[in-house]
Amino acid sequence: MRKFVLFSVALGLSFPSESYSFAKKEGALNRDNLTSAFLSSSAKNAFQNTVQGTVKDGKGPVSGVSVSVIGGTASTKTDAQGHFKITAAVGSKLRFSFVGYVTKEVAVTSATLDVTLADDNQALDEVVVVGYGTQKKGNLTGAVSSINVKENLQSRPIADVGRAIQGTTPGFSVTVPSGEVGSDPTMRIRGAISSIQGNSSPLILVDNVEIPSIQYVNPDDVESITVLKDAASSSIYGAKAAFGVVLIKTKTGGSAEKVTVNYSNNFSFQNPYKKLEMGRVNALKYTIDALERVGGTETGAFYKVNRESYERAVEWD
Repeated sequence: MRKFVLFSVALGLSFPSESYSFAKKEGALNRDNLTSAFLSSSAKNAFQNTVQGTVKDGKGPVSGVSVSVIGGTASTKTDAQGHFKITAAVGSKLRFSFVGYVTKEVAVTSATLDVTLADDNQALDEVVVVGYGTQKKGNLTGAVSSINVKENLQSRPIADVGRAIQGTTPGFSVTVPSGEVGSDPTMRIRGAISSIQGNSSPLILVDNVEIPSIQYVNPDDVESITVLKDAASSSIYGAKAAFGVVLIKTKTGGSAEKVTVNYSNNFSFQNPYKKLEMGRVNALKYTIDALERVGGTETGAFYKVNRESYERAVEWD
């Protein structure tokens, strides 16, 4: 009996979150029930375990890769040797993401995973406009971003180019100080810094010609927009480019291209929120009669409102 009690206590410590009932037969534990309980608990604990592995690319281990459980809160990063360790359930998916690589999702099927990431060469092959020409993005050392004109300008109705490029590029802030039609937006690159003259707006070039405001650009004429963010652009365009450059390239026709016609139209209506009933000559007569009865002097709103002005208004009515 003593052995049975000690064994029961030990079994309870091994499985604190589970409760099982065992059948006692002739003063001993039922072996079938004990075996079933042990296998059931072991199988359940196997669903939530620690997954570890290595992340590599075509050259070797990759450090700093973000590893997270899709739909969960657990996340980690790979070390200098590309190793990672994370708690995940069997059947869940892990997301591996890093700058310059294609994001990959892998299902958890075992406690060890070896993941290989592919290079994201699409961004490096993108052609951007630079000073007096175009180059591939992979050949540049400065901070350059290109704005997708098709998604931001051509696919939705916009009032002007400045409002269309709001929130399209990291590190490029575009704000509209007022809702007035045609108001010039405020553009800042790398934060709200300023010069001695108080101007911190980037240089705006349309086909390598400087313009004072981006409001001068017709959205339908834009072919590409490139933002040069760092001070390296000043080596090409001079001191005016110290706060960055916004390069706009317009559409051009070619001799081998077919004639294409694009038509777009926007309609807008404005109505006063409240119609005010304006006073006519009868309201002016009412005002003069009231003023004469009071016997006061024409001041404030009644300045130059007298019998003479009323008679002249009646003649023109």
